[in-house]
Amino acid sequence: MAFHQCRIVSARQLDKGFQVRADSGKSFTAGKLILATGVKDDLPHINGLAELWGAGVYHCPYCHGWEVRGKPWAYMADQKLAVEWGIELKGWTDSLTYCSGGSSSLTNAERERLRQHGIGIREQAIGRVTGEGGEIRGIDFSDGGVLDVDAFFIRAPMIPRSSLAKQLGCKLVSVPGVFSDTAGTDPYGATSVAGVYVVGDASVGAPQVATAVTDGAMAAIMLNKSLFQEAPAHSSK
Repeated sequence: MAFHQCRIVSARQLDKGFQVRADSGKSFTAGKLILATGVKDDLPHINGLAELWGAGVYHCPYCHGWEVRGKPWAYMADQKLAVEWGIELKGWTDSLTYCSGGSSSLTNAERERLRQHGIGIREQAIGRVTGEGGEIRGIDFSDGGVLDVDAFFIRAPMIPRSSLAKQLGCKLVSVPGVFSDTAGTDPYGATSVAGVYVVGDASVGAPQVATAVTDGAMAAIMLNKSLFQEAPAHSSK
């Protein structure tokens, strides 16, 4: 067994197996591949937001909500998710405002549902997110308005960090506002391309460490079983 610390930039199918190439130019071949390349958040271009990512600007209430529970929150999401996610976020705070980032197309029914759940609506464009000492302080709107918050949740779509699954011809799936061009897999990480497995955040599922570990373990077991099935028969003597 050998370990190589390098960045794989391309992958292709061979008649038997696969070949991957590192940024150094070196190539490797394998009979099976497990891709655990992860994803990145496609953040909206708002001044100050990226600098506060993880320090007042968050993506998941189940990961960060408890620490800021009961404090004033704002959130931003695709309008198709505005009501559903807002109702979910209300489980951690009584002070919640939906920020559309500009004029929105919320229907009267959607506005009423937000109102019924005590969720405010701000439809002005956002000028910047402000913070101090690594903590968020508020949201400055382009019309001069200010919203003081202790947490700003962003439902930013996740995109793959690597195009390897696409290069290999794996079937990709997308959900608007949630993720795009992500490899679809079966419950054990197998993709539409025989011999290629995708695990962790790089596949469809909850982007959490616990689920990523489980994904990796199950894919490794199934890959190992397939190798045994394909290996020529041999004597244990």
